[in-house]
Amino acid sequence: MRKSTLCVMELSAILCNHVETPNGLLYISGGGIDRVTVPLEAPAPWPINVAIAVQVKVPWDLTNRDHLLIIRLQDIDGQDVLLPTGPDTFGPFRAEMSFQVGRPEGLEPGEWQVINLGFNMPMLPIPRLGSYLFTCEIDGEELERTRFKVNQAV
Repeated sequence: MRKSTLCVMELSAILCNHVETPNGLLYISGGGIDRVTVPLEAPAPWPINVAIAVQVKVPWDLTNRDHLLIIRLQDIDGQDVLLPTGPDTFGPFRAEMSFQVGRPEGLEPGEWQVINLGFNMPMLPIPRLGSYLFTCEIDGEELERTRFKVNQAV
């Protein structure tokens, strides 16, 4: 999946209940989600509260450039999950963020920069039970997949 260059970004992602990033630090509540349980009597789509905390390590040669982070929701087969976008319309889930990491004074040549990002998705309407993936890509290159499962209470 990775390009054959020496300068490759690294990305780590963790599913959680809530995430904030004041002063560039990750504050994660309920981290490490791998499954969500929805009520037995509730009909689909099931509104779930989920967040994704992302840490990106940017190599020296990729600082001072614009980058695009895209997070997609896919089913276990890698197909985009279609969610309601209006009363009678559906579209794929896609969260995106542009970012640039600079080289502050005192940064040594070759030193990496770290940026922490958080995406909260309250009331995300999940259309069916089963396994899902959040895929994370930067500049068109997929760097991480975070899997979770939606179960119905018994």
